[in-house]
Amino acid sequence: MRKMTLEIIIIALLAASATVLGAATVRYRNDARDSSKQYSDAVVQIGALQSDCDDLKRRNTELTQELNSVNVNYMMLERAFLDITFPEEENREEQQEPEAAQEITEHSKERLPEGNTNWISGMPLTSITNKRSEQWKLQCDTNTFTGDYGIRCYNDGERTYFLSAMGSAYGRTIGDAFRITLQCSTVIYVMLGEFKDDGSDPDFFGHTTHQDGTPLLNCDGKPYTCVLEFIYDADKLDPCVGYAGTFTKLDVFGGLYGHGGNIVKIEYLGRRWKP
Repeated sequence: MRKMTLEIIIIALLAASATVLGAATVRYRNDARDSSKQYSDAVVQIGALQSDCDDLKRRNTELTQELNSVNVNYMMLERAFLDITFPEEENREEQQEPEAAQEITEHSKERLPEGNTNWISGMPLTSITNKRSEQWKLQCDTNTFTGDYGIRCYNDGERTYFLSAMGSAYGRTIGDAFRITLQCSTVIYVMLGEFKDDGSDPDFFGHTTHQDGTPLLNCDGKPYTCVLEFIYDADKLDPCVGYAGTFTKLDVFGGLYGHGGNIVKIEYLGRRWKP
């Protein structure tokens, strides 16, 4: 009797265990199915977010292009307004070129200063403020844009020129173009976009001293003449240039040390832009 009772208890326990195990198995399968579904849903959501992110990037690019177009159109309209409103005043400004400019010949524009020229400085675009000047009009031209390294450039349909300030030894005509060869064999095309002085000295190649009169020294500790001063967009300036304070930091312009950045030849190409 006791033996039968024990067997019944064991059978009941086994049946209960089987029921519990079966329920656990079902619950595990359901949980696994739910987890798999949640994972699939998460993958779908991530894909949708990635797609939204790509759409936002594309839209941001479109808006940036539209904004640039609006800025160019605004500057062109402002230029047209000034041309209509102040024609006589502008003509007087253009006629008041210094007499020294007449002494500068095409041949003289290809001269080089003595000593080192291996330092290219920069001037921000925002420093050009006279809206009736040719400097301003060049920056407003539809063929003018911000190019490599943040340098302002002009394309005349044949080639692209870096816009730069230069000394009066190289003329007083905005739009004059030059082919410049560096000692490192780099050849760059430069267009006169601003003046480095008042035009009174036809032999002024560029600055050789700081404002306090101390000499300009390159990274080798040697004095130099700053012939080129690229006009740049501060918002797009190459970080290396901003950190070093010179475009010569870039290897393409000769690097900071040695003579690779020295100018070995300047060729005058004529005026390639007119207002």
